[in-house]
Amino acid sequence: MKDPKIAIIITTYSQDKLVEKNISSIKKNAGHKNYKIYLIDDSSELNIGNKIKKKFPFVRILINKENLGFSKSNNIAIEKARKEYNPDFFLIFNDDCEFIQKDFLKKFVSKTHEFKKTGIFGCKIIYPNKNMQWGVKNNKTYLFTKDNKKEKNKEFSKINLSDEVMGAFMFIRKEVFEEIGLFDESFSPFYGEESDLCFRAIKKDWQITYLGGFEVIHHRNKSIGKFSKEEVWFIRKRNSIKLERKHYSFFKRNYYLLVHLGSLMKKEGIPFSRKLKLLFKAYFFK
Repeated sequence: MKDPKIAIIITTYSQDKLVEKNISSIKKNAGHKNYKIYLIDDSSELNIGNKIKKKFPFVRILINKENLGFSKSNNIAIEKARKEYNPDFFLIFNDDCEFIQKDFLKKFVSKTHEFKKTGIFGCKIIYPNKNMQWGVKNNKTYLFTKDNKKEKNKEFSKINLSDEVMGAFMFIRKEVFEEIGLFDESFSPFYGEESDLCFRAIKKDWQITYLGGFEVIHHRNKSIGKFSKEEVWFIRKRNSIKLERKHYSFFKRNYYLLVHLGSLMKKEGIPFSRKLKLLFKAYFFK
């Protein structure tokens, strides 16, 4: 069987050093030969794209004049790859991630052949200190802080079905995009778009499968760190509410209303009155 074609889509905002490590890790550990890398540079003033082109001439570079955000930038690259490469799979891969297992991509692709009904695959995500960051256990997703040592990697090393995967690593069949469309750009600049894509895929009877035997390092929140606390808090609330309205039942939406109200009481470095205004804005944001 001919090796499937894979388009690896990477967006970067300001992580020139991390994106170099990212591409180097792909080159070193992919194993699979039939792939092309598309790098979307959202930080034109830093000239990251041109720097990467000099060091990695095999990378396709797309430069935006401004930071368009995760969904818009990924969509641009997906469309570009479709027209000139027509890949069988798309790997949405964060600029602050790294392959660490030998022949990672070759083995991952080989494993996908066992799951014909799966449209989107995920894998175990770990921190640079090797602690668990994100994974699926008993069909439920878990997210941990980098200092959490209670959860061991081996507990998340099994294959599981899931409702969603983490946006840092999404391995997607081309048929999924053909059937449900690309990322919803209304979630820009970040947060919620990967969940929305997974939920839309499930509605079309695709499965979401977590392959726990594979893992990648994710430095996490390096690009988001360029936003203020208030900006991040508002964007997360706004997009959470958007996701709830699109995919959750009436009762589940009301449950999450209580969750959002409860979050006003958390000490996150933002005054209560300010969070209340931001939450109100998030609910009525057009």
